[in-house]
Amino acid sequence: MDTDFYRSQGITASELMQKSFPEPKWAIPGILPEGLNILGGKPKKGKSILALNICLDIALGKPALGKIHIEGGSVIYFALEDNYRRLQERMATMLGDDDAPERLTLFNEIRGDDNSKLIKLEQVIKNHDNPRLIVIDTLAKFYPSKSANPNYDEDYKRAAIIKEIADKNKISILLIHHLRKTEADDVMDTFLGSQGLTGAADGLLAMVEGEGQSDSNLIITGRDVEKTAFGLRFNPDTLRWIVLGNASEIRSTPKQQKIADVLEKSTEPLTPKLIAEKTGLREQYVKNTLPKLISEGGIKKTERGLYVFVHQK
Repeated sequence: MDTDFYRSQGITASELMQKSFPEPKWAIPGILPEGLNILGGKPKKGKSILALNICLDIALGKPALGKIHIEGGSVIYFALEDNYRRLQERMATMLGDDDAPERLTLFNEIRGDDNSKLIKLEQVIKNHDNPRLIVIDTLAKFYPSKSANPNYDEDYKRAAIIKEIADKNKISILLIHHLRKTEADDVMDTFLGSQGLTGAADGLLAMVEGEGQSDSNLIITGRDVEKTAFGLRFNPDTLRWIVLGNASEIRSTPKQQKIADVLEKSTEPLTPKLIAEKTGLREQYVKNTLPKLISEGGIKKTERGLYVFVHQK
């Protein structure tokens, strides 16, 4: 059955359970899944620096944020609040001894009305060879709200139309946004605007004040990830955010520990299906959780669909 059939006729539960879907694609395992992601933080707290760090890491094919193994590829960064001189100065410091990557393309403006900007965004994606990540810094510069206090429907539409581009092109898009100054019990309720904006996103990332050794905490939640937090430390000499934490630390839930234990005991790489059989967990849960475990360290993807435990020296 083709896609058009599903749109017009639907699909039975039996047919759906017999289908095989590819593993979720991630720009950064456990942090940036395919689809629409929104990174929020208060002004001048390092969001743009973090975004440029990520862009360079993926374009260079180096561990993201100093630790997380990724699949390198081309990246497009719409730095709509910076000029090229400032971007050049920042990259010179961030790159150190590395050569500037050809796979990173930067824009510091995108002109036109909302519709023409969306068309240009799709054109840019098509003009690049299989880009892994698009960063738009910021949402307000790219697709400003039409009113001072947008309602749920307005915000949902604004985000959903960008998500549609991400889904159609099977790519991760990261929107940089702001958090309100007022606090809330759940930091995900402090994204500027209505809940329509966050409701349309596949992943939400919030930069908040750190604790202990961390300068900032990156709190992550989404459709395909369990809510988690990473401690980040900032190095002002290199303009780099680095993920803190021990790669061999105990996983945050018993289910995640089961996956780590099975991989550690295995003498050969395992597929998500085999991991599910050995742990008794659902295969989709395993597929969704493996990227998070990779981001925490200790587990590595060796090739498409195969995973191993990385023994610490």
